[in-house]
Amino acid sequence: MDTYDTILKRRSIRKFTKKPIPRPLIEKILNAARLSPTGMNMQPLKFYAIIDSTLLDKIFPYTKYAGYMPNGECSPSIEEGPTAIVLILTDLSIRKSDDVAAGAAAMSMILTAQNEGVSSCWMMAIDKSNICNICDIDQKKLSLHSLISFGYPAMTSRAEPMNYNMGVKYYFDEEGTLCVPKRHFEDVCKIL
Repeated sequence: MDTYDTILKRRSIRKFTKKPIPRPLIEKILNAARLSPTGMNMQPLKFYAIIDSTLLDKIFPYTKYAGYMPNGECSPSIEEGPTAIVLILTDLSIRKSDDVAAGAAAMSMILTAQNEGVSSCWMMAIDKSNICNICDIDQKKLSLHSLISFGYPAMTSRAEPMNYNMGVKYYFDEEGTLCVPKRHFEDVCKIL
């Protein structure tokens, strides 16, 4: 698939099937993160892929999906949870934090997965301390920045032109597709 088409089709997906992601694809996703740009080529990030179903079930209660839908209609049940999670960690011996590198790595992983038919949801509304404890991560050496949930989609989503009276909050249409309002091109892009 063309990179631009992949970007256009990508939406955050929060409900997944239980079809496992093949290990070679997990490795490909991680390698895309490893090769992502970082300031001064410092490479301060580490990436831990969680594919063990017992660990995934333990982590699940410490994640929060779809903040705009407080009634939980867009949040997965544990049975609809991801089949893989990648933790994005900062190696504190290299740098205290690096949001820019984390963003570049996250997008590299998300687009690599999307191109292979695997959906994702990048998350920061997580209980970092408990997740680190579950995964036996030394928080004096590594800082959990965020995580990405991965899986084969069990829901549909699409971008919609924003109705400025309604704002940025996503919603379900009458067919059950999650609609994600996006600001109009001319409101956010200028060519000088």
